[in-house]
Amino acid sequence: MSRLPPALLYLTIYNPTLKPKGSIPSDDEDAEEQAHILFYTARERAVSRDRILRQVGLAKALIHFSEMFSPEEACENVHSQSRRMIMVSPEPDFWIHACFELAKTPRQAGPGKGKGKGKAKDKGIDRERAKEVDLGYDYQDGSAQDIELRSHLLRGYKEFKLVHGSFSSILNLLGQQALELQLERFFTVWAWKWDVEEDADFGIHLGMPLHPIYPKLVPLVDDFASKTPLSDNSLPFVLAPPHIVPSTSFTTSNCPLTLPLYLRSRIPPPRPSSPPPSVKEQPALSAGNDSEKRAPASNSTKHSSNPSGSSLLSLGATMDVRKWNWPEYLTFGKGGGRKTAGSGDVVEGAQQPEIKSGDAQRLGVEEPQVDAESLHDAMSSVAIPVMDQKEPPGDEIVAFEILPPPAQNEASEVEELSTLPAHAMADHITRINDAPHDTISDDPPINADKLETPSHEADDRQPPPSPPRGEPPSPLNPTLSPILVASPAPSHECISPPSTAPTPAFSSISIYIAALDEPQATVRRRVYYLIRDQLAIAFVARENPEYTDDELSVIHEAASVLLTSIKSCIAEQESRWGGETPLPSTSKILQQRDQYILDTGHGTTVSSPDFASRSEHLYQGQELIGSPEVLEVFSRTQGAQHWHIARREAESETMQFMEVYRKETSLIDVDNELAEVVRQCRGDLHD
Repeated sequence: MSRLPPALLYLTIYNPTLKPKGSIPSDDEDAEEQAHILFYTARERAVSRDRILRQVGLAKALIHFSEMFSPEEACENVHSQSRRMIMVSPEPDFWIHACFELAKTPRQAGPGKGKGKGKAKDKGIDRERAKEVDLGYDYQDGSAQDIELRSHLLRGYKEFKLVHGSFSSILNLLGQQALELQLERFFTVWAWKWDVEEDADFGIHLGMPLHPIYPKLVPLVDDFASKTPLSDNSLPFVLAPPHIVPSTSFTTSNCPLTLPLYLRSRIPPPRPSSPPPSVKEQPALSAGNDSEKRAPASNSTKHSSNPSGSSLLSLGATMDVRKWNWPEYLTFGKGGGRKTAGSGDVVEGAQQPEIKSGDAQRLGVEEPQVDAESLHDAMSSVAIPVMDQKEPPGDEIVAFEILPPPAQNEASEVEELSTLPAHAMADHITRINDAPHDTISDDPPINADKLETPSHEADDRQPPPSPPRGEPPSPLNPTLSPILVASPAPSHECISPPSTAPTPAFSSISIYIAALDEPQATVRRRVYYLIRDQLAIAFVARENPEYTDDELSVIHEAASVLLTSIKSCIAEQESRWGGETPLPSTSKILQQRDQYILDTGHGTTVSSPDFASRSEHLYQGQELIGSPEVLEVFSRTQGAQHWHIARREAESETMQFMEVYRKETSLIDVDNELAEVVRQCRGDLHD
């Protein structure tokens, strides 16, 4: 039986102090309750009004009941056999309530037992009913953790507050209708992109990871802030996804990490390196008179040979079933014998002899007829250069331009050209393209720098009369037909893009920031950020006065230098780690590595490389050490005998978590291992 992961059932935001607008109908008893609900979304597409009111009413009743026993601490979660209910109050009188279904595994119940003895007909019905089984579910209580669900709901609220402002400020400034509209636009998308199980990583839950060499990078960011005209509350930081390098002012200001997380989503992912196309994949086109090379690739069957020598049909190719060479035993009695080459039919795959123009009458082969109208249309249209498989010497590029119609003395030449056979026509065009420019046209030579707009100012001839509207030019009148002439194209230096891209300017976004003493009074501020080579630097702009163009130019230059320095430091450290890494033994490859993560207390973490854990023991340990009486928690699993440690320091807000997977490890060994990790991390911080 497949396991069903935990999922969100419904999410609602309400304020029990809101009053309905206007007069309330006497027969509508639920109008006041409905006015409390600001936002509601559910997994079911259609939910009745009564059901919504019952769900919100149950949450309000549980909160009121818990406040009777503890007025300072309201109810925050309710557990049942299959569900979890979470209530969070991010602002006074505002509540976010969510209900989740636990992970479950379907199970089959035993068939029901028949009662008594019935007739023969009833016995048959009882047997059919006995085959039917009732499906039940076994729910996993540890699949959803209250502290993680509450933390994710608060992160969603902080992101909304960063982009739109607090609930109270929107309600006071814009009104209830504007608040409901903004809640609908934001939380509908946010709620249903939430994967309850996949987003339950313990590292993401604690905060944003610091870069492994952040002690060397933080002084660079502080030096940038001191040498540029930034304000004291600019709070600069650098992002190297998924890590952050905060400045000292950013760390000491207790600024929430919602802004770095929001900006990290704007950094584009690195582009995958595409391998260069092989020679076989490049189309082989030539200017010869071979019609098969001129045919598009979609009209021919492409084959590739495997190491065994057999021919395989390549992807994207078209195939004609009529051209398959069916064996005799698959012809089903319809012409199973193979035809020989002497039967007069063309053998498929055999090389055909090339027929020249002089041998056409001797061999009795009919020469192809040339349509004069089609020839004129081909000559009067702008040609697209077709690159041969062999590039011209000197990397020359052949460009085409349209010249004025030929003179009267050239009419005979055009008329002779229209009567030539197909292969002779191709040879004639090739000779024209290879001929020098001065032998084709009497116009002055064209400058390569002005190839796009050829000049005819030196030509004193009057322009030829244009044909009547709606009537195409006749091929019999050469004065109305332009000639396709090949002219030398500019060199690669003229058409190639510049070697260095222009320096990008700062990008900016508007956010809402609140002071620590008044968290609901949000103020709109502007944030400047610069993204380069998967790195980003951002800072909060000052309010008054605004930055001038010269100041932004100085800051931009310093930010570019900072990102270059950080990139070189990271590359140097990665090369050093790559050279010092020894080859692991077989036992270390098979054994799961120990991992740790330290919470700095400022929303950032220091962890072992590639830390990833969804262990319920770490969540439970964090919840236990949250009380003042508990400082550390050690837990050990029964089957695999893995250790899970959670510790909090009494002097500071830092917390340490560790998972030890080595077998036969005692409690003393685990405690010493955690102390060594903490000592090493503190040494790196002081260095």
